[in-house]
Amino acid sequence: MKIQAYIIGFLLRHGPMHGYKLIQVIREQTSLFSEVKQPTLYYHLEKLKEKGLLEMQSEQEGKRPERAVYSVTEKGKQQLQVLLREMLAESYQPEFAVDNVLFFGDMIQTNELLDALSKRENELAAVLNEVKIRKEEYLRLVTQRQWQHISAIFAHRILHLEAEIRWLKETSYGIIRNR
Repeated sequence: MKIQAYIIGFLLRHGPMHGYKLIQVIREQTSLFSEVKQPTLYYHLEKLKEKGLLEMQSEQEGKRPERAVYSVTEKGKQQLQVLLREMLAESYQPEFAVDNVLFFGDMIQTNELLDALSKRENELAAVLNEVKIRKEEYLRLVTQRQWQHISAIFAHRILHLEAEIRWLKETSYGIIRNR
């Protein structure tokens, strides 16, 4: 559902594109909060075309081989609205692998657990720093109409990362204190 919404939304926002360019644009603009794999994108492009949500035309530049360029149909525009509403209605239940480890934390060496928590905290701190830098860069590139929505995405991501880092510190401290 998410990938189909990205495909339709990005084609509407940026105009017709070939698959490789589309995956580049999606990755560039969503990599901090979402992952889209290239084979998955091509699979969904084909499915959306089969459903009549996208049109495909062949294009050739110079001596390069022909490539498929996709654009959104009227039916595709309507489907984007359906997909966005479905995603808004999805229930939200985050799941964290570290919670599964902590459930059996008494069965792992304390030092190994603390080292892993510390490593994860450092990784998340680096991600948080990158998100903050990219936020400033990215918000300069969007239209005024997009700014509030994109800003909300970054604020959401930053709050989650800060909360996770705080939780890792508190959890590590608790484990150390109770040795």
